[in-house]
Amino acid sequence: MPKHKDLKEFGNRLRSARKMAGLSMEDLANNAGGIVTKQAINKYEKGMMKPSSDVLIRLAKALGIKPEYFYRHSEIELSGMQFREKSNLSVKKIESLKQRTIDFLERYLELETILGAHEKFINPLNSIAINSLADVEKAALKLRDKWKLGLAPITNLLEMLEENNIKIFEVHNVNNFDGLSARVGDLHIIVINMDLPTDRIRFTTAHELAHILCKFPEDSKKEKYCHAFAGAFLLPKEILERELMKKREQITIWELEKLKQLYGISIQAIIKRAHMLGIVSDFFYRNFQIMLNKKGWKIKEPFEYAGREEAIRFKHLLHYAVSEEIITLSRGAELSNMSLSDLKEEVRAAV
Repeated sequence: MPKHKDLKEFGNRLRSARKMAGLSMEDLANNAGGIVTKQAINKYEKGMMKPSSDVLIRLAKALGIKPEYFYRHSEIELSGMQFREKSNLSVKKIESLKQRTIDFLERYLELETILGAHEKFINPLNSIAINSLADVEKAALKLRDKWKLGLAPITNLLEMLEENNIKIFEVHNVNNFDGLSARVGDLHIIVINMDLPTDRIRFTTAHELAHILCKFPEDSKKEKYCHAFAGAFLLPKEILERELMKKREQITIWELEKLKQLYGISIQAIIKRAHMLGIVSDFFYRNFQIMLNKKGWKIKEPFEYAGREEAIRFKHLLHYAVSEEIITLSRGAELSNMSLSDLKEEVRAAV
């Protein structure tokens, strides 16, 4: 007979998996093909009893997870969750995102533990307080200096953040969501919607980076300063003034496209930044907003950023562990949430 502690832990894992899938108990019972009732699932989650192996397999399939998930021990608890901006997500979808993030971190940290690949995050801006837009500019420039980026374009922002020990979790098929940041102790993670245009992915990621690194005043200005930091980090003031000059009456679409393709920032964010820095006037900025609305460019800009954003560290560690036989293919499939056949195809050796 299972011990009470084991039953309780299984119940907690089942509840987390159900919330991760965004299902009610009744939904889960239906998706499992009627092999189990809503009442039985309630008892499982409360640690009152445990399903048979057949029922457990059906539950795992209905939840889109591997059965091993139920037996993975975890003490991860997310804190300090910050969304890109006011979210229209339901409570159920927020909980689903939270549980998916925890699951990703569980697998990621387990792989790092196997390989001895834990690296400590250090905040280069820990001593800076942000109290003005001028402070934002200084902070963005200092970060570029500390991370040895100079004033050059950042070609793959997600990879660069991974190199500086910030975890990145890429998600798909989540409507009304841009991104969020959270932490587990000293570990920081950014969750990003990869279905967005690439320039928006970059801006959202840089915005969440500000939440992680910067100390802000009262909440009323926090989002404004995070937006300003994203623009300043992606497109430094010196570059913008060099490209557009310090005062402009008009700016051509060609100039905007050039800056967007080089620095991976939307034309809306470029003009917003030019206005904030006094390069263009209030009159120009208002007319530009009117033009954006008329042409529908606020929804879809006339040209897309051609760069690519991809977080690769987890996959890199996984391929190394499997190819060097540090872990088995089946263990790799479990940690990556992939089928055995898909992983086998992905990690096939070059020689």
